[in-house]
Amino acid sequence: MNSTNRPNVIFFLIDGLRKDEIFDENKTSKTPNFDSLIKSGSFFPNAFSSADGTIPALNTIFNSLFPFNTGVRERKMVLTDNNIFNIFQKNKYHIFGLVPDMEIYEPIKKKFENKLNSYDWINENESLATGLTKKIMDILQSNNSEPWISYFHILDLHPLREGKIPKGIKKFESSDFGSSSYSKTVSSIDYWFGKILECIDLSNTIIILTSDHGEKIPYKGITNSDMEHRLDRTKKIGKSVLPKKTHEKAGKMLSKIRTSISKPKIIIENQELTNYQKRSRTPYFTLSLHDENLHVPILIVGKGISQCLIKNFVRHVDILPTLCDILHFELPQKINGVSLKPLLEQKQIQENIQYLHTMPYEKPHQDDAVGIRTNKYKYFRSTQNPDRNVHLYNLQKDPHENHNISENNQDVVKELEEELSRLIKNPITFNEEMSDEDDKKIEEELKKMGYL
Repeated sequence: MNSTNRPNVIFFLIDGLRKDEIFDENKTSKTPNFDSLIKSGSFFPNAFSSADGTIPALNTIFNSLFPFNTGVRERKMVLTDNNIFNIFQKNKYHIFGLVPDMEIYEPIKKKFENKLNSYDWINENESLATGLTKKIMDILQSNNSEPWISYFHILDLHPLREGKIPKGIKKFESSDFGSSSYSKTVSSIDYWFGKILECIDLSNTIIILTSDHGEKIPYKGITNSDMEHRLDRTKKIGKSVLPKKTHEKAGKMLSKIRTSISKPKIIIENQELTNYQKRSRTPYFTLSLHDENLHVPILIVGKGISQCLIKNFVRHVDILPTLCDILHFELPQKINGVSLKPLLEQKQIQENIQYLHTMPYEKPHQDDAVGIRTNKYKYFRSTQNPDRNVHLYNLQKDPHENHNISENNQDVVKELEEELSRLIKNPITFNEEMSDEDDKKIEEELKKMGYL
């Protein structure tokens, strides 16, 4: 396949999109455009991320490497020599795209040929409904140099993590578009996607659609923080009588008091719920390797792509080698992923292990977790102590991970721990220095987004 007849490629990443919100018999979101794409292409409903946070997930996708190979505590995109953009450039593709105007995306922005390659997320929470759709369409319609690949990172769901209502979804607020704020936002995303699809020629284009990670959707729309005592009057009095320099320290103390006195109420309210339902009510930024935070959609549709529903267990690391195989690029060496192209051709491939790691805090923390996943089992435990916080789930019998069976299945725990040790024994080393100025910018951005 020479450069003159290679298809263009559009890579859509919808931050925080759960698979079951666009493909599930019980979903309540209205997604006619996603439904049409799924029916027209190859859809993987059993796909999973390696991490519950954006940075390690994107590093996994772009490099086809598990997080331990690119640095689990990296606070910025890491692009190795064999990253997706370098590979496409090597094969004479032009690179375009649009990402949030944040420091963590700078390594990607440097790859884009278009000058208007970012949008205001930090200050404006710019969304598909408030101008992002037009910017994407403008880029697609102005890509005159072929072949090209365009990458679009969409953050429309992220305000929910920050306790905000996404902008521009007023017309989707009725129950007709979903049973939760999350579902209604997905319906809004689908609507605007329909507008974008109008300017895409699928006869000469391949679309990749996925997300970086999943998300918690609070059971019955109620979070644990909703049930906490507000103590607003105490806070108001404190601010009026205490010196301003003590406000931050006093605020932290008040937060601990509020959590302490609210705990009994929360226990009572949640006592009839399953573990899955209880987890859904914890704060959005609680580290978690449960599937609600890892289950993602992977869709490939367009020129030369067969129409099929592929139920095999697959991973983010498999996207890059699959694209290379479809486009007849030389497959990169020293990667963790495998090509899924045989599955698109109704053939079978060997099942591979998925490495898992929480998106960690700035410094090592007791909640950091590491593990592996197969189609049958999920095993994870503390990164600091293999005997602490051990979890084992039989995913075929318990898909919502309600029952930790580690204590009565030590033989399986031992076997999976050995698999994990073998997997991380020989990491692929890669180091990228970051200036103090860049680090400070990233810290400020993460604070505004609620991560720190």
